[in-house]
Amino acid sequence: MKVSDLLLDGDGKVVGGKKRTNKTAFAIHAAIHHARPDIAGVAHAHTLHGRA
Repeated sequence: MKVSDLLLDGDGKVVGGKKRTNKTAFAIHAAIHHARPDIAGVAHAHTLHGRA
């Protein structure tokens, strides 16, 4: 996943890229952006077993 793969606006509308959105991930990341507007990007990862 690269930044250019998917870009959303503050309402969760896709404004760039062609990947599917994940509403739960958007809610979590949007909350972080709302709380910390000084942060330009948010990312997280899952372990192999955490993705099941």
